[in-house]
Amino acid sequence: MASIPPEPDWRTQQAARLRALLDAVPRFPLYREKFQGIPLRDIRTIDDLTLLPFTTKAELVADQAAHPPYGRHHAEPLQPYTRLHQTSGTSTGKPLRWLDTPASWKWMLDTWSIHFRLMNITAADPTAPSFVTAFPSGESLPNASNLNLAPGHIVSNAAIVKIGSTGGISLRNLAGSAHLIVDVTGAFGPTGPHAFVATSPTRLLDTRTTNVPTLWAPGTRIGPGQALGLPVAGVGAVPVDAAAAVINITGTNATAPTFLTAFPTGPDRPSTSSLNLETGETRANLAGISMGPDGGVGLFNDKGEVDVVIDLAGYYVPAA
Repeated sequence: MASIPPEPDWRTQQAARLRALLDAVPRFPLYREKFQGIPLRDIRTIDDLTLLPFTTKAELVADQAAHPPYGRHHAEPLQPYTRLHQTSGTSTGKPLRWLDTPASWKWMLDTWSIHFRLMNITAADPTAPSFVTAFPSGESLPNASNLNLAPGHIVSNAAIVKIGSTGGISLRNLAGSAHLIVDVTGAFGPTGPHAFVATSPTRLLDTRTTNVPTLWAPGTRIGPGQALGLPVAGVGAVPVDAAAAVINITGTNATAPTFLTAFPTGPDRPSTSSLNLETGETRANLAGISMGPDGGVGLFNDKGEVDVVIDLAGYYVPAA
């Protein structure tokens, strides 16, 4: 079982953030006094947190009473603060107040806004029939599968996975061995800069029957190394300010083993795959794709020729 990202990377990031917090201690009158005499420079890792004393709510309430109205646990002069929060005071008998700057408020919202990752999981060169499960890191393995494997086949599938307690996800392969490729295509949660709007399935493209303006006539498949730009924003029910689309991609009548890549229209095509196809087969996969500057989604075919069908499942717009 592999964890994404590896645990050592997260411990390194945690240690760096801890150091940044400790470097700010001189700016906080309360903590500057509380930590006096403690060699903060010797605290380098999360394990060193045991060298620091706890700060209790009672201490904060007492400091606020001695230094009204907000106490000394803020790092800036009062002018930058724009938000006041206050507890009910039920546990201590006195409400506790604290202040937020616009930057700290945005940081808190951003922290809580991303709870899930939308990703595409691809398995290559499996040695045995198996399945792969993606699940939140730090949680027990669920009885579920995201991708089913067969020897000699390359398969992919979209997955929405909750972020675990260590900030990542875990992947588990049941049997044999396989190369796993994970392409993160988006992130979302209950709050954030964009809101998701689900739609009734709407066909945006069928190369067997649909004429794509300025590209080619109906019935012309996407050739090897070719990419098309498909207008999405402003088409049908999709508003012009849509930032991303959730689409179902179906590939059929492939003349060679290939893969398709969906990406924001523009010059920078990622080296990722959204759908993997064998000769002559039909497969589908879900993808969440940001719009390009022109409000479109690009679609690239690697080898051979293939017919492609695109159905819209929803879109993201700026939150009200």
